[in-house]
Amino acid sequence: MCHIMKTPDKKTFIRILFSHRPVIPVLLSFMAGIGMGSKASLPHGYFFPLLSVAVVSVIASGILNKPLIYACALLFFLSGMLLIEEKISPRFPENHVIHFATDEKYTITGIIIENPAETEKRSRLIIRTEYLEKDTHRIPVTGNIRLTIMKDIPDMSTGDRLSFEGKLKPIRNFGNPGQFDYKRFMTYQGIWGTVFANTKTIAILEKATQKDIRHYVDMIRNHIGHAISGKNGSDDAKNVLKALITGDRHSISNRLRNDFNRVGAGHLLAISGLHVGIVASFSFFLFRWLLSFFPVLLWHAWTKKGAALIAFIPVVGYGLVSGMSPSTERAVIMVSVFLLSLLAEREQNVLNTLAIAALFILLLSPDALFSISFQMSFMAVLSICLGVHATANLIKKNQAGLKNSMAKKLRLFILVSFFAIAGTLPLTMVYFNQVSTIGLFTNLLLVPLFGFIVIPMGLLSIFFMPAMPFFSDIFIHLALVSLDMGIAIIRALAGLPFSAIMTITPTPIMITCYYLAFFSGMALLYDFLQKNSPSPQANPPAIQKKTATIILALSVLTVIVHSGVLLHTRFFNKTLIVTAIDVGQGSATLVRFPYGKTMLIDGGGFSDNAVFDVGKNIVAPFLLQNNIKTLDTVVLTHPESDHLNGLIHILDQFKVNRLITNDQRKDTYGYKQFQRMVHTQNISHLPFSGINRHQTINGVNVDILYPPVTIESLAKSDSWRTSNNASVVIKLTFQDISFLLPGDIMQQAEKELVKTAGDGLKSTVLFLPHHGSKTSSTKRFIDAVQPDAAIISAGWHNRFYMPSHRVLERLKNRNCRIFRTDEQGQIRMETDGKTLSTRSFY
Repeated sequence: MCHIMKTPDKKTFIRILFSHRPVIPVLLSFMAGIGMGSKASLPHGYFFPLLSVAVVSVIASGILNKPLIYACALLFFLSGMLLIEEKISPRFPENHVIHFATDEKYTITGIIIENPAETEKRSRLIIRTEYLEKDTHRIPVTGNIRLTIMKDIPDMSTGDRLSFEGKLKPIRNFGNPGQFDYKRFMTYQGIWGTVFANTKTIAILEKATQKDIRHYVDMIRNHIGHAISGKNGSDDAKNVLKALITGDRHSISNRLRNDFNRVGAGHLLAISGLHVGIVASFSFFLFRWLLSFFPVLLWHAWTKKGAALIAFIPVVGYGLVSGMSPSTERAVIMVSVFLLSLLAEREQNVLNTLAIAALFILLLSPDALFSISFQMSFMAVLSICLGVHATANLIKKNQAGLKNSMAKKLRLFILVSFFAIAGTLPLTMVYFNQVSTIGLFTNLLLVPLFGFIVIPMGLLSIFFMPAMPFFSDIFIHLALVSLDMGIAIIRALAGLPFSAIMTITPTPIMITCYYLAFFSGMALLYDFLQKNSPSPQANPPAIQKKTATIILALSVLTVIVHSGVLLHTRFFNKTLIVTAIDVGQGSATLVRFPYGKTMLIDGGGFSDNAVFDVGKNIVAPFLLQNNIKTLDTVVLTHPESDHLNGLIHILDQFKVNRLITNDQRKDTYGYKQFQRMVHTQNISHLPFSGINRHQTINGVNVDILYPPVTIESLAKSDSWRTSNNASVVIKLTFQDISFLLPGDIMQQAEKELVKTAGDGLKSTVLFLPHHGSKTSSTKRFIDAVQPDAAIISAGWHNRFYMPSHRVLERLKNRNCRIFRTDEQGQIRMETDGKTLSTRSFY
């Protein structure tokens, strides 16, 4: 694929990248327009006149035989802005479902438009809504929503009409900077609301009657999935094979996904350019070999073109059978463009072909620019092609013989893997915060196994399935045996402590400098290898070598300076920063002491981490974006799921120096996992009675005011000493500014705390106990604290109706400033000990 161009005569690496490739500047302009349009939009009064000027300029340039590049660049820039704006902010009719997504309960009627995505505990469906019913009123509506059903999932398929009951919720993000933009992601999917429904409320009104091609494709996919599931083999192997053939990855366990990611093989589970490219290559060479037996085709030199034409069938067929997900769709388009270049008998230029494929994909779906798979796929291919070209003289040795031919292929394979990993390294750090240290080695083992054995065996099983099921079973068995072997290798390698390292989230400056250094470095490598080649080409102009050297040096220097600034901010900052992270209905607070010490108080959490892991998806990304990989102290105020479950991932993945808890135990799966992580990671965890309740950390006094040391013995005699009322209460004092974090204590504990702490409760900022519940924040307690500001960590429109209106009125009567994570997102407070600044995400 990457024999992209003839060896140049007098062209340098830099000129090779851009010469005779008019699609590249057009693509870059279109991408810039999409990026600009996603952030801001021109007023319509200016937009259409500018677009008209661009169109006229293109026409005039064509008529006058002038260069079209500048006019086309402007036209595509404005077109990119227009297309993405229509995607992000469409005009909704009055009866669109988005106007009714207000967290109210409806009976909803609609049609399933996408095959259910099933896991062990739930199923998700995309519904095209038709009617909403409430209080005997029936409202016709339009627009798509996502329906989630927990357990006992009825038999449903695409095209079925059904009704169900549930709260129609708007799609919202957690309010934390730098987080995954879930709302925009769903907007790109055309989904405008969500509903959680009980199976008992679901009624299938009508089975699918109009059966289009999607219906039959889904039937084939389901049949293939059932055929694989019914064979002997491990569940992991069968689930992976289904993912590789039908694109259904929902059954793959989180543990196995994590193992694939740790060894740098996560890309093998998602059908992308690698898989479609394997199908295309196998089909092309097979058909070319078969067509070579026809003399008339040989005579007219049609074997190559004929093979390229016929190869479209298995490529598109594989795309359809695998579900034609966005990543698969892009891969099919990319490979199809390559096949068309063969059909057109034009000299292959991968960079231009790659640009055409990207432009075509973005014209169809401009939001693809922000897709992880799009960015990873195209950056990997671009890096491979430029890297292989730069090292062409290193790969092409002039020795003959089988041994040297095999060595050449091995060198090429190693370099391809290396450039793919190197080219996507910053993106991997941004999206996954993890880099595999053994990815190059594992890909040398696994790519041939998956590419030349598992996938071909799986596809052959589909080919023989209708007429020769016996042979189909044999191929499935061979694929499953190979997968069991591969999974065993992955599990063994993933278990190595050094197989992967967790990384901070690189900044845009770091990413930009990396790629400038990477590509300028390849330019210099190309020049060096050309110069030292046994048959060197003409020396490139010194000015271009100098340019590449300057870019490389400036990029490295910028990264050094930028890293120094980040290190100074992280470890030499003299202020105290307390951040209430938006974790929904729960609590998680990060304390950053002067000079870099850190404390995480609770980690939020949903009742079931299998549904959503707050620690993995919210708290950990926030820590890594702030360059925190080590937590000096983690505090669990009490073992309730909305404070505990988010800490499980944190204890597992971060270095935690010590843990403070109130020693209360809870008979839940989450608490058992928490305890297992404490022991597995060998985290220092003293009994509550043995900890220092009054200490100073870099000038900040940390006082544990509650509970009493004898809490367990007291709990036996006082029934009110529940888990909430045993919360660890912490007060932070930095000169004139103080923060009180009382966990989830309620009235009785507040009363006892006022009695024991007295004037010591007075604080500048109060984190309202128990999320502002009516059972907490009594007048006596607030009077004792005398806060200037109150922080409330609660979920938006939560089912507990927190915070209580009575509590809010109590605070307002004291002229206390109120900050709420459910309305304002993350709350960040910073103090130098004299003054306090507070800012929220919204």
